[in-house]
Order: sequence, then structure tokens, then C-alpha cells
Amino acid sequence: MGLDAGGLRQLKAEHLKQRGDKALKEGNFKDAWTKYTEALQVKPGRDGIAKLYSNRSLAYAKALRFADALADANRAIEALPTWDKAHWRKGQALMGLKQHPQAVAAFQDSWQLSKGDKETEGMLWTAVQRLTREELGSCLLRMLQQLEARGVLEAASLETVTPQEMVEAWFRHLHLEHLDKRKPGPYFHKYLAWLKQPMSAWEAYCERSAMYCQAKCYLQARADAQRAVAILEDQHKSATAGELRDVVRPQLAYAHLRLGRAFCAEHGHEDQNYREAVKAFTKGQDLEPDNAQLREALQETGHHLSSTQLNQVMEEVYSEAAAAGGAMCPPLALGVLEAPLRGESIYKVDLRLQFPQASMRGLTAKARNVLRSAVANHAQLPLLKAEQPLQAQSACAAQSGGGIAVELAIHVGGDGAKGRWLVGQLQGDLHPVIGGAALEAHLVAVHATSCSAVLVDITPRPPTAATAATAAAAPPPPSTEQALVQVARPKQDIALPFQHYRPVYADGRAPERTDKHPFCMSRVYYQANEKPREVWAEMADGSCRWRQTGSEVKIIALRVPKDLPPKMLDVRLDIYAIRVANRATGEVYLAGDLERGIVPEESVWMQGGGDHEDGFVIYLHKMNLELLRKHWMHSEMWWPRLLRHHCDIQWDDYEKDYSDLPPHVLDRHNAAEAIKDVERTREAEEKAVREALQERDDARVRNRQERLHQLRTGETMSWVELHRQNPANEDLPPRMPRIDRFGHVM
Repeated sequence: MGLDAGGLRQLKAEHLKQRGDKALKEGNFKDAWTKYTEALQVKPGRDGIAKLYSNRSLAYAKALRFADALADANRAIEALPTWDKAHWRKGQALMGLKQHPQAVAAFQDSWQLSKGDKETEGMLWTAVQRLTREELGSCLLRMLQQLEARGVLEAASLETVTPQEMVEAWFRHLHLEHLDKRKPGPYFHKYLAWLKQPMSAWEAYCERSAMYCQAKCYLQARADAQRAVAILEDQHKSATAGELRDVVRPQLAYAHLRLGRAFCAEHGHEDQNYREAVKAFTKGQDLEPDNAQLREALQETGHHLSSTQLNQVMEEVYSEAAAAGGAMCPPLALGVLEAPLRGESIYKVDLRLQFPQASMRGLTAKARNVLRSAVANHAQLPLLKAEQPLQAQSACAAQSGGGIAVELAIHVGGDGAKGRWLVGQLQGDLHPVIGGAALEAHLVAVHATSCSAVLVDITPRPPTAATAATAAAAPPPPSTEQALVQVARPKQDIALPFQHYRPVYADGRAPERTDKHPFCMSRVYYQANEKPREVWAEMADGSCRWRQTGSEVKIIALRVPKDLPPKMLDVRLDIYAIRVANRATGEVYLAGDLERGIVPEESVWMQGGGDHEDGFVIYLHKMNLELLRKHWMHSEMWWPRLLRHHCDIQWDDYEKDYSDLPPHVLDRHNAAEAIKDVERTREAEEKAVREALQERDDARVRNRQERLHQLRTGETMSWVELHRQNPANEDLPPRMPRIDRFGHVM
């Protein structure tokens, strides 16, 4: 049976594809994409076209032609949108072009289409790690905006700022969260998780609250954190104890941390409220006592309140917990909570303890845990760390006279006999039952005669007719809906950097922003092989990018058309001015007075007809008169700006390249460094000799101690064992043994 025209095309295309695959494996990339191009001209089916474009994209990427690789990857996606490898090829090409946010999106699409392929997930993580913190902030802002568009997140209603200010706020938040953290940082891991599983509503509100805190929108930050707290408390009411213990409690603690940060605001800000911040941090620490961030935040914020104010705040916290009837996780509740069987009762023991010499400051999370654990162990009851139902009385602490009174609800379920036994124990010797000395370390001594323990029946009862009538007559609760208000600007604006220029690479991509040194210091390079990637200053008016070295200023004029022939350009390089214009139309692309003088005869320009450094570039040779007066002051030759009408470039925005200083200056510097190297080498050798002598002396002391111990006891022990046995006397000289006239140790 013969083949039709379509079959012949398929057969020819497959043959050419195989030849291209062979060339690709052998490293002949040009032959490979040539064969793939010939196969595409045969016009095979849609699947064949997608595979050919994908393979040709790979060949281009291997040859570092990433722009062509990206174009072919997009064609493969257009031919077969649901094919995960086409999106993979797009991600690879974008990685080569250093467009990491777009590469993340491409690998995310590939991961979703491949249904969680591990290799694709690895490439997604690689792309995420390549993001700068500013790019990561932009990605997180875009993610929040998408959640807002889908209705998961309510729009800001109190305060807001521009998108540029939001990106800057995100950068500041990421900078603080990543300080002293192992790279790449916690938010890179969070972003990867959110790419695979979108963030929930409470997470979105918490993260937006953190962003608004840095944008100085403290009222909106509080509102977002309060929404997160409300969502998580609703989850508390429907979750089991295990879920609360493992998941919800840390989440709610984090929401309270964000709420406390919003109340802290900026020092001196009119929206600052340390009382509410202490409340939020206290509630968070009750939920997660071992959280270091909450503990440090509570300690730092508590210093702004007096002892009286702090006691009042702590009293309000636990009074609110008691009034809420379970809305907050009670810190001092323990026991068994279970639904009653028909005809069965449920009991609890209400214990009230009086500490006449204690204060609210001493009622820390650790003290409460000591009390709860001691009573639970004595009564052999489980220690509940979860929220209690409404019928459970929450623990509270109230100021009473000169001390405090602590109430503890001990749930014994349907075991009334255990409840009565426990009441008898608590009315006897109370000291060991409540934790003894461990509790007194926090709350001093308990006043035993003022304490009480009562068994209470807390079985739910059906409402009576009078109760139902009273409830029906009660007015409805007030609506929690907020009136629509116009979104306002914050009371203080966030300072945006780089308003007149921005640091970029030659291709216009922003580098990772440097962490500023408090003394405005930046690194200086005298060796060309040590230099990092060059960073340029791009002016806000879009006229040029420029950078400098010790002897040269390099300028990329961005407004010069790529297709404009060099003969049509009127370029004037004077000692203190430059001008680039169109010879025919007179249009000026770049002009102005230079900050300092140049040597026009040694300055050149070129029109490459391409992009970035392959476009129109000017090389200006510095006159460097400053170094003629002070050859040792190398920083004197550094230009603060390019043209007189430009703004100054901050000194620490990029590193300094001094590798091409004038020869007479560089020679003197190298000679001085050679002398310093000799001195440093001699100092290092002397230090090594001193260390060797010290080590020899230490070894002699160790050997003497071992011998003396053997003479005293007759037992052979190493110096390490002796040191472990008696570490307190390690710095004391060994005691010399006393020998009698017969040679025996006395």
C-alpha cells in the first residue's frame, strides 16, 4: 500500500528531525537547527511542529541564542498549549535572557501541566532563587492583586499607596525578614510553596499587613491583621484538638504577631499604640510560648510601658479572654471535654489561687504552663492547649489588692468522683499540687488560706421558656460591616529610592540591591580579574546609562535610533561638554556640561546598531587633575554625576573599579601595597611562631598535670579526662606533691 502526500511529509520530517537530533547530541548546534528548519518547511502535523520548534529552541539555547530560543518556545506553545515541555523550553530561554520572573511563570505552567514532575519542580526552585528581593516583592504584590481580583482578598479601604511604593515596602520587609538568615531566605521558600498551592485568605491578609506596615499604612495593616485573626478564630471553632495543636495555633500566633507589629507602627507616629501591641503579642505568646519572635517583640514593646500600665494591659487581656467565653485560647484550662450521654453530667473544678506578692508581669506563658502542667500531672488529666467550647470557663487573672488572683478551670468530664477527690487535694497541701518552687520562681508564694476549689456541674441544659423569651426580645447585634470610605494616603509617605536614577546592568535589568553600610562604604577593586558584574546608573529621563572606572566614563545613549547611520550623527566631545544630535533633523539625543574635564583626543564613540552596549556608546577619557595634586587620594577622581544638570549618584550604590588608574598612580599604589604585604607576611610569620611556642608550652603543662595526677593517685588519666572531672580549676597551677625522705608521695 502506498503512502499519501501527508504520510510522505511526515516521513520526510521525521527523517530530518532524526538528523537534527543526532547533530544536537554531537554538539553541532548550527547543523541541528538547520535540519529542524528544513523539517518545519515540510509542514508536518501539529504535534510534529511543536516538537520541532521545541528541539530547535533547545539548539538555539545551547548556542546561547536565547532570543531565538524564546521565539521558538512560544511557537511550540502556540502549536500545542497543553504540552509541558514547550513551557519548559520557554523557561530555559528566559533564564538565559536573565528574565527570571517570567521564567518562574513559565516553569510554574510546566509544573502544573506535568502534574508535579520533580525535575520541573527543581527548575522552578532554581528560577525562584535567581530572583532579586525587589523582583520577589513585585511577584508577591502581583500574587496579592490576583487574589484580590478573585475575591479572596478584600480591597484596602482605609489607607493605600502607589504600586511603586508597595514594591519598595515589600523590599524593606524582605530585607528585615532575611537578615542573618541562611540564603536564599524564608520568603523564597514561601513563594515556592504559594506557586504550588495558592496562599489562603488568612495568609494573604497577614502578608498584606506586613507590606502595609512597611508602607506606613498602619491603620490598613491593623485591619488586615484583624481579618486574619477573625478567619483563624472561626477555624478554631470547627477544628479538632489535634488540628489546633499542630496547625491553627502557630497560624493564629503569627496573625497576632502581625497585628502587634501594626500597632507598634513607627517610633513617634500618631497611630502608635503600645498597649494594643502588648495585648496582641501576649495573645500570640499564649498560643505559641516558644516563639522567639513573639517573645522578643513582647519584651521590646513592654519596655515602653510602666509596670502599672503593663499590669493593666495583662489584666485586660485575660479579662477579655474570660468575657469571650472561648473566643481566645485560654492559657490555664485543662482536663477532658466531651459531649454528655443521655442522663449523664459533666463536671469541672474551679480553682482560685491568690498570690499576694505577685504582679501581672510575673504571669508569663512559662508560669502558666508550669501551673497547668503540675495540676494536670497530679490529677492525671490531659493538658489541653486547644480552644475550649463555650461552656468551658476561660482562665483569667484579676488584680486583687497588692497581688493577683488566678482562676483555673479543670475539666474532669463525667467523672464526678475524681472531681471531688481533686477538690479535697486542692483544699489540703496545695503547694506541691500547683508546681511548688518552679511556680514560686515566677509568682512568689501562694496564699493557701485565700484559695478555693469548687466542683461545678457544667452539663448543657435546654433553654427554659423564660430564657427563650428574653433572647427573642434582645436587640440584634450591631452590624460589623464598615461604611464605605474613601481610601486615603498614609499620614507619612514612604521614601522611595532611585527617583532620579536607578542602578541597572547594561541590558537594563535591575541588580540585587546592595545592603547599605551605615558609613556609606563600598568595595574598591584594584585588580581587573576581581571585579563583579558592571552596574550602570540609568537616568530617570531615559537619556542614558553611564558608569565609570578610574580613568574612563562609559555612556550608552538610549535615545539614538539603532538604524541611524554613523554619518548622520553629529557628535561633539569637548573638554567640559558633550553633544549628540541628528545631523539632518537637528534632534538632540544627549547634551550637557560634564561634571569634570576629559581628554577629547583620547575619547571615542561608536554606533553599533544593536541594543545596550552594542548600540551607541561613548568612551570618555578622564582628565583626572585631582590625582595630580593628591595621587594617594584615589576617591577624589570619582565623579559624583555625569552632567551638571544630573543628580548625584549615591557613593555606595555600586562598587568602585580602580583597576585602570593612571599608570603613575597605580604603580605607586602597587608599590605601597607590596610593602604592606611584606609587613603582613612578617606579622603572620611572627604570629605563627608565637602560636607554636604557646602550643608547645600548653603541651608541657598538660603532660605535667598528667604526671602529677599519676604520682598522687597512681592512676593514669589523660588531660582531657582530668579537665572534664575538674573544669573549675583548669586555669590554676597544679599543686606540687609532697615527697617524704623515702620517696613516697605524702
